[in-house]
Amino acid sequence: MKQENEKKFIFGSLFVLANRLQLAGDQFDPQVTMKQWFLVAMASQFREPPTLSALAELMGCTRQNVKKLAVLLEKKGFLELRRDGRDARALRVVMTPHCYTYFKGREAAEDELLETLYAGMSQEEIAALHQGMKHLTENLEKIEARMEEGFKA
Repeated sequence: MKQENEKKFIFGSLFVLANRLQLAGDQFDPQVTMKQWFLVAMASQFREPPTLSALAELMGCTRQNVKKLAVLLEKKGFLELRRDGRDARALRVVMTPHCYTYFKGREAAEDELLETLYAGMSQEEIAALHQGMKHLTENLEKIEARMEEGFKA
């Protein structure tokens, strides 16, 4: 029974932590919301400017949500939305020089924020949390696949 309660606690805590991280992140920088920062962080993972669809898949949300965030960032001068040269239906997210400069300028503050977030955790705890998050992600992918096949609770 103890392990079942721990599982339920972890499950609920993921939602609470996500909400609290978003609130803290939104207060961290009034210029860029946490979700906007996440889009930029994920876009930087690609070798070439990603499409909205590719970003949505990586971020785990809809293309429409990514487009809304991208349009707001475009208005702020952080990125440009450009039609793909090979597929006119696809929009690519291109980060601007202003984007690179801006986020480079807040790197030290971001590092300090992460250090504070993980303060008091041993390397072993961080490694175990990392491994646990990987397992949860893999299991969630299995659930998503079952949902596509018509799995019902």
